[in-house]
Amino acid sequence: MRNRLLPILSASLLILLLPGCGGVGPEPAPTPAPGSKTEDDFSAFTSLTGGETPLFRHPGYYETTVPTGADSCTVDWTVARFPVNMSVYTSGHSQWVGYYNPNHQMAIAQRTLPTGPWRYCVLDEQVKWDSHNSITMMRDAKGVMHISGNMHAQPIVFFETDESGDISTLRRVRSLTGADESQVTYPKFIRLKDGTILFHYRTGQSGNGQEIYDVLGEDGRWSRYLDQPLTAGKDASGTTMNAYMLDPLTDPAGNFHLVWVWRNTPDCATNHDLSHAWSPDLKSWYTQDGKSVTLPISVDNPGLIVDDAPVGGGMLNGGQKLGFDAQGNPMISYYKYSEDGNSNFYLARWRDGAWQKARISDTGWRWNFSGGGSITTQMNVGAPVEEPDGQITVVCSRYYPELGAKASREVWLDGTTLVVLREAAVRSTAARWPSWVGKQQTETEVKLNVNHTDDLGDGGFILRWEAMDSNRDTMRTIGPLCDSSRLMVVKTFN
Repeated sequence: MRNRLLPILSASLLILLLPGCGGVGPEPAPTPAPGSKTEDDFSAFTSLTGGETPLFRHPGYYETTVPTGADSCTVDWTVARFPVNMSVYTSGHSQWVGYYNPNHQMAIAQRTLPTGPWRYCVLDEQVKWDSHNSITMMRDAKGVMHISGNMHAQPIVFFETDESGDISTLRRVRSLTGADESQVTYPKFIRLKDGTILFHYRTGQSGNGQEIYDVLGEDGRWSRYLDQPLTAGKDASGTTMNAYMLDPLTDPAGNFHLVWVWRNTPDCATNHDLSHAWSPDLKSWYTQDGKSVTLPISVDNPGLIVDDAPVGGGMLNGGQKLGFDAQGNPMISYYKYSEDGNSNFYLARWRDGAWQKARISDTGWRWNFSGGGSITTQMNVGAPVEEPDGQITVVCSRYYPELGAKASREVWLDGTTLVVLREAAVRSTAARWPSWVGKQQTETEVKLNVNHTDDLGDGGFILRWEAMDSNRDTMRTIGPLCDSSRLMVVKTFN
């Protein structure tokens, strides 16, 4: 059975073509003028079905007149044959969504809250099947919206509006600083406590890359925040590698903490050496015991390694989570191969001047993973939490062969010894959104995963869509297949 996609926009769609929207000109786009396109140019908005080939949408600016919902509403249809992160950003009464439409084109939607109609800018960018090509955005204090995405070791893709933040003024920015911008992956914006905006990305490629931080000046120009990369692309012996870092997370005192593993090649089996560092400002870096760290950080820096798991030791980039205990000390949950060769979960906690580590599971099962590209994970771990009574909890999820599916359990640990006290069903938490959000809604025989991302701006919304599992960044050809799912913004309860 083909997935059924319902029309979401009326035939009253208006098209306004912008030379700058699509990102070819160096200057902001002029005031939009009405175009004279035929219905074929926007029929993908109104007649797309899961079994048809989506019609290409001409890069440009599009308006609709259909009011939207205040609590939840459809933005568009989006790619579903592979997962890729997209974003929603709310600021005041304005809301932006960065996404890929069913034609795999990068697009930005904007509306005025609570019920204003969507307006669209389809950019001259197209994703293939790569789950690395996330989209991110941030609005600065002057009102300029900065957008980046659709990169996996590719030249920088960056767009910005004028100070109105209106997507009709989007223009492509072909370079920020002019250095280390030819092989960009994992773009992220960070806003410091004083309002300073940083742009962070990896340059290079898996197994041979460096972490770069740029800063936005008051004049609207970008420059290097660090006078050299944060991390090195090789060790002292010349062996190339890169650091796969979690996003910086702040402790209760406001200090930034980074957790990462090193990886020697594009083969995901070559991750090793779980590491940690902290900084008050993302510029000066320290070991957890307060010793200054020389940049760029390499695997040879003393005092940074938390767990020296070797290459082939069962660590996977992204398979770590960071939390803090009641004293603000870091706690890291992760998984690797244990002494018996099985895949197991671990916890490392900074206590009494050293990393206290403990194995917190006994799975009797091994997940063998290797190769390149985005893989479907069979293990996930939640951030460790210190409970009011001092016990520590970690939610551990893995594939159970006897079930033929993944399942989650909550592990309770003694807060002093890290000895496992019990495993239990995962406790329910206060709902952040309606129950339907977590359930597949697309009518198809294909099992889809529900994806969502939190609001990057003021908060209050999530972006929700459904997609098939990762397929190592290649086109999935063996059916059944689902090409599109409904992309929605949903207002959260808190």
